[in-house]
Amino acid sequence: AVGRDILHFIYFSSTMNQFVAPAFSAPYNNPRSARRLLRQYQEVHEWVHKHNRGQRVILMGGSKEVILAWLDRSLQLYVALAPLTPRAAALAACNRLLRWVKKEEPSLFITPQMW
Repeated sequence: AVGRDILHFIYFSSTMNQFVAPAFSAPYNNPRSARRLLRQYQEVHEWVHKHNRGQRVILMGGSKEVILAWLDRSLQLYVALAPLTPRAAALAACNRLLRWVKKEEPSLFITPQMW
């Protein structure tokens, strides 16, 4: 698992047009469960871009995980959390993750300074 509450995530930086995600680990450490999670992300992504009316955070529950989508002009974050994770705990975990990504940005993304 990625963090206390986070099972997996995909962070897309709109400003850099790059994404980062950790390697798959339990409970997604076999190809079948990893594909299932990626389909979940895809379904949430499609729903968000079809139906979103300006909401910044969307939480979708499932039997195996809760997927939280966090969107703004500069990023898209999709996070898998345990199925019964309360909204407040999900938001707190995502805030911690966003702070970590911002802090580690130079080592996670190829920046113009690297050219």
